[in-house]
Amino acid sequence: ELIMYLKETGINAVFHYQSLHTSPFYINKYKGKDLSWSIKYSECLLRLPFYFELKMKEIDFICRHINMFYNSQ
Repeated sequence: ELIMYLKETGINAVFHYQSLHTSPFYINKYKGKDLSWSIKYSECLLRLPFYFELKMKEIDFICRHINMFYNSQ
């Protein structure tokens, strides 16, 4: 929901992480135990804009919208 909200405000946040053992390449190779923590984190991590040219006012804009999202819940 946060990713969709940020995209609506023009902030390019994307899904960040897929557990290796659930990836298309590795899913048939992994025969180990359940990695529930890995799955939990893969479901809640996202990548926010982060690059050298990012200006402080853009960082403030991103932070403000993340706070607005969580304060409206």
